[in-house]
Amino acid sequence: MITVELSADTSLALPHWEPQCVADHLSDHIWPSYMRLRLTGFRSCLAGASFVAVTGAMGDEAGQWRTFGEREVYSAPDVQVRQVDVELAGGERVWHHVVRLHRVALMALVDEPGRVLLVRRHRLVPDRWGWEVPGGPVDEGEGPVEAAGRELADSTGYGAGRFTHLITFQPVAGSVDAEHLVFVGQDPVQVGEPTVTGEVGRAEWVPLGSVPGLIASGEVWNAGSLVALLWLLTMDGQAVAH
Repeated sequence: MITVELSADTSLALPHWEPQCVADHLSDHIWPSYMRLRLTGFRSCLAGASFVAVTGAMGDEAGQWRTFGEREVYSAPDVQVRQVDVELAGGERVWHHVVRLHRVALMALVDEPGRVLLVRRHRLVPDRWGWEVPGGPVDEGEGPVEAAGRELADSTGYGAGRFTHLITFQPVAGSVDAEHLVFVGQDPVQVGEPTVTGEVGRAEWVPLGSVPGLIASGEVWNAGSLVALLWLLTMDGQAVAH
């Protein structure tokens, strides 16, 4: 027998449900809004899926989706595809697909003459070249600023004598969890030769005044690079003034 505990100080006994299938049964049941399901560790009847935990998005703000749990669809070291059990703002209960990726850290390195160091990269999915701010995934046990510095050195051979957090954002917030953290670096120091081969075409110092033209011509199109460079431009030098 399985007992579901509810926040209304009551519990519900489910004597005929198998533990491994309880997530699927619950996903089809529309719970009253005052109940808060607390359930973890049960496997779904769907092959390769698991009911992981109940999340806590239960705010009262108009338009907020309420979440009750999530289950795994596919998992790999670099990506997870999951389904989140949500109640939409209109009351409909659905499974919403979510892709979870590693956090990404980027370093926009600028020098005294007002240039920014960009790298020329080819991206497989859109099959397209473009200029980008150096960056990449934050490894396990690594802080975002350490990751940004490592990616900068690996792809350009440069380090930053000073750095400041510029902005944090989510590029595709509706369905993808991929937090991006952008840092601006100053006092460039050449620390060696680039170690990344086969991913970066070349690194080049680009005047900040030329960046709007690169964006307009489609030469800068990557979301992380666009946010970083546009933020630098709107700051009009204030971001690197200290």
